[in-house]
Order: sequence, then C-alpha cells, then structure tokens
Amino acid sequence: MIKMMENIENDVLTLSLEGSLDENTSPQVETKIDEIFDADASTIRLDMRDVKYISSIGIRLIILTYKKAIKMEKKVVLGDMSDKVKDILETVGVLPLFSAQGNQ
Repeated sequence: MIKMMENIENDVLTLSLEGSLDENTSPQVETKIDEIFDADASTIRLDMRDVKYISSIGIRLIILTYKKAIKMEKKVVLGDMSDKVKDILETVGVLPLFSAQGNQ
C-alpha cells in the first residue's frame, strides 16, 4: 500500500509518498505522476522520506519520470528520502541522473 499527497507552491508540485514503491503500487503512482505532468508546475518534487521499500519496478518508475521530464522540459527533484532508498538509488546509478539535471 502507498499513500500519496500532493501540494503545489511557487511553481513546484510536491508529491509525497508513504509506503512501498513496488509492483503493486507503481501503477497508482505512475498514474498520479502522469496527472502531475499535465499540471502547470515546471518542477515536480518527489518526497520519498516515508518510502520504506523500493523494488526494481519502483526504480524503473523513477527513471521513466526522469525521461518524461526531459521530454516535457520540466524538472524533477528527488526530495527527502530514507537512507535505505537513497542507498539503493545510489547503488543502481539513478541519483547522478538527477544531479546532472540540477537537482539535489
């Protein structure tokens, strides 16, 4: 199960995720991200501080979000994340993509 909350402030739309990002929850999150890309915000911030687990499907979703942002000339920021999720994204080489895009 995953909980999602969104907030927009100063042209930045933050999607806060809580729970696991895996094969069961990724479709819901992907649908929400697609809706967010249709919003007027130029920056999308994914707050993953409360994501306890991310599977390869969740990592795939993060990469697809990055690629879509480039195509739509938007910026995606990986906001706060748990140490466990950060370690996983660093290990598989995803974090440098976002650093290169000017994100944290």
